[in-house]
Amino acid sequence: MAVLVTGAVVGLAGAYLSIASSNVFVEKMSAEKGYAAYAIIILGKYTPVGAMLGCLLYGFADALQFSLQAMGIDVPNQFLLMLPYVFTLIVMCVSGHGNAPEGHGKYFAPKQRRKCGSRAKRPSPGGQESEKGL
Repeated sequence: MAVLVTGAVVGLAGAYLSIASSNVFVEKMSAEKGYAAYAIIILGKYTPVGAMLGCLLYGFADALQFSLQAMGIDVPNQFLLMLPYVFTLIVMCVSGHGNAPEGHGKYFAPKQRRKCGSRAKRPSPGGQESEKGL
């Protein structure tokens, strides 16, 4: 179920970028925002409320970048474009990191899944396989 929800949210984000944001699809239009999203999750200490606040902070920095460009500040455009990313990194360094979820970074092999109630052979400490339910 979580995979369906995640896929739907990612699809909506892609539709927003290509339709609402610029009315055309161009290469690299996401501008590596996936890395910023991962940093925001860490910044939010792996909680939904923290991630939401981190997204609002990133959105503020992104809007500030556009506002500064519109004001005609005498700063190279590239520095203003990196403002949201630098702002996110600074806040992340100040706030530290949270406790990652237990399964974070662990490999999941779908072939090892089994149906509830089935019995599987598990290696015993002595090296012999024993018939035990998990």
